[in-house]
Amino acid sequence: MDPFEELERMAVNATLDSQLGEDEPSRDDITRWQRLFSYEYGEAKEKIKKHRSDLARERISEDLWALLRPQFEGYDREAYEHKLTLISPLSISRVRSDQKLLQVSETHASFLFRMEGPLKQANAVWKALGSYLAPQFKHGWGEDGEASFCRVNSAGKAAIEQWLSQQKSNHRPIFVRESMARKDLSETSIYPFLGIDATLPQHRLTTLNSTPEPRQNQYPVWYFFYGTLADNSMLAHQLQLPEQDIPILCPASVDYGILKSWAGKYKALIDGPSNSIIQGWAYEVQTAEHEEALRFYETAKYEVVRCSIELPDRKDAVVGLTFRFFDPSQLS
Repeated sequence: MDPFEELERMAVNATLDSQLGEDEPSRDDITRWQRLFSYEYGEAKEKIKKHRSDLARERISEDLWALLRPQFEGYDREAYEHKLTLISPLSISRVRSDQKLLQVSETHASFLFRMEGPLKQANAVWKALGSYLAPQFKHGWGEDGEASFCRVNSAGKAAIEQWLSQQKSNHRPIFVRESMARKDLSETSIYPFLGIDATLPQHRLTTLNSTPEPRQNQYPVWYFFYGTLADNSMLAHQLQLPEQDIPILCPASVDYGILKSWAGKYKALIDGPSNSIIQGWAYEVQTAEHEEALRFYETAKYEVVRCSIELPDRKDAVVGLTFRFFDPSQLS
């Protein structure tokens, strides 16, 4: 095992345990371990205390536990972590692999479902989600006319399914998985930024009150295009602009990136050296709705990142956004 990974896990466990204030096991915890592992009362209590004091233990992430919980009725996350210590190292290795896969894939997935039945009201959705990420509510049209929809991530989806099961409800919402480019711009650093490591000292914000731009919900916002979206007709089609409204694209360039090929026919931008320059076009996206249309067009294969855009009619570069390919290992 990587010693740095081991130290990092110990530090995380120590921090989380201090925040949770875990000390003496509760009677409910002890009873649960007696039932699940056939321990005597005193043995279960000591096992729990030993588990909590082991800073090197394998801690299951909240998102992964949300997905696993429906399969392990009667367990809480702590009991499941203990269960892993009783099985083969291969199984533990698989869980670690699942967590890494979840971090780069499932936590970024989003799902849309129609609000009806016990989930018709927004407060019911909030109750079902508990402490998970806030949902996004949308209004649109369904088969029966106007309808309300809700967008959640994979952990939220699992939480809703678990809540419905606990309510003994027969309602089963249809979750439609969306393939949309991820956008998660930090408010405390320039991350994510094309080709730049935001953790390096020279790239950190100069003051605590600094707010990096563009912000997550800042509009209008400049985008740099390098592929099919750099075509006026394609861009107008994706934005569903009126025929007379032709989008204005400006010649532009970005550095710290290189272009590769995906599936033999699509251009894909990834991080590159500081002396690399990519020529393309820039467009000022006016609304969140237009941006969302572009994110759907690019699909979950890409992610939105900040970048420095050079425009010929401007002395200084504009800090805007572009689509970076999510997994460079798939490129040629």
